[in-house]
Amino acid sequence: ADLGINPEHVLTFNLAPSDRRFPEVKNIVPYYRQVLERIESVPGVKSAAFSTGLPTQGTGFGMTFKVVGGPSEEDYGCAFGLITADYLKTLGIRITKGRGFDQRDTESSVRVAMINEKLAQTVFPGVDPIGQRLTVGEIIPPGQLGPPIEWQVVGVFHNVRNDGLRNDVPEIEVPFWQMPWNRVTAVVRTEVEPTTVTRSIASAINSFDPELPLAGVTTLDDVVSEQFAPDRVALALFGGFALAALLLAPIG
Repeated sequence: ADLGINPEHVLTFNLAPSDRRFPEVKNIVPYYRQVLERIESVPGVKSAAFSTGLPTQGTGFGMTFKVVGGPSEEDYGCAFGLITADYLKTLGIRITKGRGFDQRDTESSVRVAMINEKLAQTVFPGVDPIGQRLTVGEIIPPGQLGPPIEWQVVGVFHNVRNDGLRNDVPEIEVPFWQMPWNRVTAVVRTEVEPTTVTRSIASAINSFDPELPLAGVTTLDDVVSEQFAPDRVALALFGGFALAALLLAPIG
């Protein structure tokens, strides 16, 4: 299966700060900027990013959206995620058109979005998606949905399997700094065996927030392997049935 990612040498874990860290939504961005800087400073770390989901497990949200200036007021469904700038680079996700997110995409800049190839083919057949505008409802921590916000498409990325291993679904990603969330999943690409930097990363994070633990620490290779586990069991069962049929088959 083409998962759309390179899972080798990637460590992943979840961060769930105490609610008192964010008395207001505006406190989320500076907090996570500091945490990300601490992670990136650890020796052996090549790149790091935050997101609201993880490949093969989902993007974090399912949303509806409209195309601004489209032929109808049709609502489309999509997987929707919030990511920091190096997310695609860290996971080895290919940009197939336009650009990815970068330092230009801040809280005060024009709101931008990336879409996957599946959404581009479904919603913009025969049309250049770059520059198109979409409206998606604002997601407000800890769990409210605000009015629609307009996003300008700046890039298209190769499909990533976020709905199990077999299905490509339409997907929109927007900059985490432009629509922050209070809890994140971290992905860290390393130059060494990923698990060997776990303690150093935890120490770097705790130098900023002593009360922030790393939860669900694992490698992306293991995440993918767990998703394949049911297929391996089924294959082993079918193989066992086939062998039994051969052994029990009458000779002659």
